[in-house]
Amino acid sequence: MSFSFENLKVYGDSLTFVYEVQLQLAKLGKQCPSVVRNQLTRAAISIALNIPEGNGRWHKAEKRQFFYFSRGSTYECVSILQVMTRMGLLKDEVMTYFYKSLTDTAKMLSALIRSVEDLKRSPA
Repeated sequence: MSFSFENLKVYGDSLTFVYEVQLQLAKLGKQCPSVVRNQLTRAAISIALNIPEGNGRWHKAEKRQFFYFSRGSTYECVSILQVMTRMGLLKDEVMTYFYKSLTDTAKMLSALIRSVEDLKRSPA
């Protein structure tokens, strides 16, 4: 048995992003302040967790709400990574890689949000 959200590219990419962020944070070790580390970890995980939650909702408004949460967390990750870059914690090539990944995720989430509008209402 599989859940439909597991087939979404954006979901798979979000899991990969969480993994890659954790690898980067492990490389940084204690150089990265714990408040920054914790906020990035929570925001990255939030991207991945809100996709299935939204997918599991019945009503359009609820689905959209969780997909919006996921997209908001995507934007939050961009900001945190920019802070880390300015702090000298991330090399430009690492930031460029993460930025592209998050740009793609934001686009897919926006498309997912738009697709919710195309859902036909099931008879009650």
